[in-house]
Formats: sequence, structure tokens, C-alpha cells
Amino acid sequence: AKEMYILGGYPEVNLVEVEALRYIYINNIADINEVNNNYVLVLGGKNIKPQMELLALSTDLLDESLRFIVKADPWNPIELNDFQKLNIEMTTESMSELLVRCNVVYTDNITSAAVDAYCLGRRVVSMLDPSMLNLSPLIDTEGVVFVSSPKELAEALNGNSMWEYTKNEYFYLDPNLKKWEKLITGGNETEN
Repeated sequence: AKEMYILGGYPEVNLVEVEALRYIYINNIADINEVNNNYVLVLGGKNIKPQMELLALSTDLLDESLRFIVKADPWNPIELNDFQKLNIEMTTESMSELLVRCNVVYTDNITSAAVDAYCLGRRVVSMLDPSMLNLSPLIDTEGVVFVSSPKELAEALNGNSMWEYTKNEYFYLDPNLKKWEKLITGGNETEN
């Protein structure tokens, strides 16, 4: 976001870097490198229907061992009956519970939930919707895969059971909130 502001001409001297409060919970998730399975977490938002349609079109190209867990927004539900060929289930579990269970996350190109998965070292595969701009917060991020065809999606999802995880530093996540403290108090920031 900082780079976008600067590229857009916003004065860099007016930008202040602080901890990302929404993502502080990532510090509390234990090392999840040992998870090796064929679960794909499908995070759906506004574009869940075209996202699921692309997944359905790729069914014959997908490894049979893949299992899908769908977390859709309550205001934009889907019917699983439309996707009977897939080994699929719906969930209402929290992101922190789901991200420790799944190797791969399949998202649309809008949701910020892709960032949670990326920060925890999950493989992120995002659907590109040809009818709209790519608004992904992870655009141009190394390791994130964007797909727009059934073949591209299948290639991105197949064979990910042994994905090598590395937590990615994307935000400031100091639980002591030293950057926020400095901003609020006007004091000097102390380093760890």
C-alpha cells in the first residue's frame, strides 16, 4: 500500500508505518510447516460464484486426492449441490483454524484474506476475473499465482501437498505495538 501511495504521488514524508492490528493474530499461530495434506481452502467473497465455476470447469484436470474446504461469506452463499464432482465441504471455522489445516488457498482477486494465507506461508492461487480489474492486495507478489483458465487452475493446485512453508513478512507485527506507541505519544521508537 505504501508503494502504491508513493507511485500515486502521495508525499512519502506524510506516510507513517505502524503495526497491522488486523494481522497481529498471525504471531499467535504456531509453526505450521509440518502440515502436508491435499486440502485446498477456498476463500470466497464477492466473486465466489465465478471462482467456483472455474474450479468446477477444472474438475477433470485436478488430482483426485484434492479436498476442498469452502469458506464463503454469509451474504454471498453457494450451493454445494452444483459441485458434486469435487470432494468439497463448507465451513464457518475461523481463518486461524483453517490456515493451519490447508496447504493451498484459492481466492478471488479481491479478498484481503489472501494476505493472511500469504503471511503464513501458504500457497496462494487467485482467480483472475476477465470482467474486472485485478484488485488483489498481492498483485506482483512473488510466489502468488494468478489463474484464469481451468488448465492454469489445475496446474496451480495439483501436487501441492509438500509445499514448503515460509512465513512471509508483509506487515509490521510487533505485538508490543512500538510503532503505534511512537505515533501516539510522539516518542522515540525502541527497537527489539
